[in-house]
Amino acid sequence: MAEIISVIGNKGGTGKTTISHLLGQGLGLFGYRSVVVLTDTGRALLSRTNRRYLTVDARGPELLDKVVSKLHGLKGWIGIVDGGGGRFRKDALLDSIASLVLLPLRPLEDAFRVYRADAAGFMGLLDPDTSRFPP
Repeated sequence: MAEIISVIGNKGGTGKTTISHLLGQGLGLFGYRSVVVLTDTGRALLSRTNRRYLTVDARGPELLDKVVSKLHGLKGWIGIVDGGGGRFRKDALLDSIASLVLLPLRPLEDAFRVYRADAAGFMGLLDPDTSRFPP
C-alpha cells in the first residue's frame, strides 16, 4: 500500500502546490517512486517533462476515488495530494486518507486565524457545517 501525504489548508497562497511538487521532485531524486495528485480545480495541469515523479489529475470526485484506490494497491509508492484552498470538506476528506498531513501557512495575522480553525477542524473540534467551535 502506498503512503499518502496530503498538503491541505483553507488559506490560499500558502505554497501547497509548490510544497507538493518539491516533495515529489525531492523524493524522486532520492530514488522513491512518487506521484503528485492534483485536486485543485482552479489550477491547470503541469507538464510531466523533466520531473522525477508522476503527476495525475484528480480534480473531480470520481477521479480522486479512482486515484486513491489505485495508490492503495501500489506497494512502495508515495502519493502527494495537492489540496486547494477554501474547501474545508475536501480537506477533511484528504485528511482522512493521508498517512501524513502538511498544513502550510503564511506568517500573516489572518493566516494564523485560518490555520487555527483548520487544525481544530481536522482534530474534530469544529462543527463541519458551520466551521465554528461548538458551544
